[in-house]
Amino acid sequence: MENTYKLRCRVRLRALLVCLAMAVGVTFMTFSEVQAQGFGIYEQSTCITGRGGTAVANPCADGSAIYFNPSGLAGTTGWTFSGGVTNIIQDGDFTFDDTRETTDIDSPVSVVPHFYAMYGATERLGVGVGAYVPFGLNTRWPAEFQGAFSGFDNNLQSIYIQPTVGYQLTDRVSVGGGLIIAVSTVELNQRLDLAEQTVEGGISFAQLGIPPGTPFGEARLDADPSVGIGGNFGVQVQVTDRLNFGTRFTTPISIDYDGEATFQQVATGITLPADNPLGAPAGTPLDAILQQSFTEGPLITQDLETEITMPAQLVAGLSFQATERLNLMFDYQWTGWSTLEGVVLDFANDDLDSEIVLNYNNSHGFRTGAEFEVDDIWTLRAGYIYNTAASPDETVTPLAPEADRNRFTVGLGVKPITGVELNLGYHFVNQNDRRGRTRGPAPGQEITTDLNDGLYSLNAHIVGTTLTVRL
Repeated sequence: MENTYKLRCRVRLRALLVCLAMAVGVTFMTFSEVQAQGFGIYEQSTCITGRGGTAVANPCADGSAIYFNPSGLAGTTGWTFSGGVTNIIQDGDFTFDDTRETTDIDSPVSVVPHFYAMYGATERLGVGVGAYVPFGLNTRWPAEFQGAFSGFDNNLQSIYIQPTVGYQLTDRVSVGGGLIIAVSTVELNQRLDLAEQTVEGGISFAQLGIPPGTPFGEARLDADPSVGIGGNFGVQVQVTDRLNFGTRFTTPISIDYDGEATFQQVATGITLPADNPLGAPAGTPLDAILQQSFTEGPLITQDLETEITMPAQLVAGLSFQATERLNLMFDYQWTGWSTLEGVVLDFANDDLDSEIVLNYNNSHGFRTGAEFEVDDIWTLRAGYIYNTAASPDETVTPLAPEADRNRFTVGLGVKPITGVELNLGYHFVNQNDRRGRTRGPAPGQEITTDLNDGLYSLNAHIVGTTLTVRL
């Protein structure tokens, strides 16, 4: 049927930008956000997980120094191969202020893998390569949840591939570095709100009596696998026979994303009354009128582009050999999320272009850990971590409902035979409850905490295992 007006659609893309702004990755891995600062994941070694993520001054001998401090490759002997997975189980909900209605998060169990290979080429020179996941996101909410207009099924998938060299400059000082090849893809699914759309003349459907939160379509936004280049550098200093100092710096990484946006209509079941402002006959199905937006535009399949710079990381820490068998460690990590002030999404249809203000804060993490060698076979580990959130109060959404976190870890290492080590670890993430919002601002509305309409509660249980073989 022909109509005398054109629907001017707006697609809310803030959630996608939050996701992209934290992303680095590839297509064969899925994982969760709830681990560390911002969207960081710190589960690159079960050995190090067990001792609260403390590693920069004294990495485990499983090859994970490639990530935690590349200088740790210096002084190694022979071949070391290591691989493992971490399973992350989220538990959380959102409670509305006014109705006290609670909606549970429905994220699947996420699996984070890591792989390392290193070789002691000489007494001072070590080389290696690793594949690990330092950033990620996997959040799923019911499609009927009001937060689905920000995003209801979102996956960020990533991997860093890092060839690395470590060299012992003196008996007490080692340095190392590696080239990072970061590959990233992301997917966001969100519902479209009919009340926010307008027709010619600037009249919105809300003004025509359509209540806010009436879905008429869903948008799927996919970013193709994209590549960025960076570096990871570290130094270790043996201050005394019992005290080590270490530091690591990971550079920012810029990634240009190319992707595709696809749209699917959702039936409203609304029929128009007589004398409606659209000029359609009484009883006309509104869905029939809306359909043209999905076939003729603007909600047709189209390309999108954006550029994101991943934040820098700086870690420094100490390792103290308290007794012959007990090692105590402390790490501090700074992540430069504040560089993410705004990001632009460029669609083939210029009317959908968005520049999103994120206003992220730098985040800080404090880790303490202990490792006790019971004997030549068994090793016990424990740790505690506190870290601050990257998102400010006004940008806590269903996609990234993060807050300050207290985390507790335990771990067990066993060497059943010479050259083989199995590490097990458990990590509980206790996130503080935090107020946030389910919806974005209306056109022209400022992003403030006045939009926050409820309370997010989240925690996670993390179980990992790593097998290491030395030849």
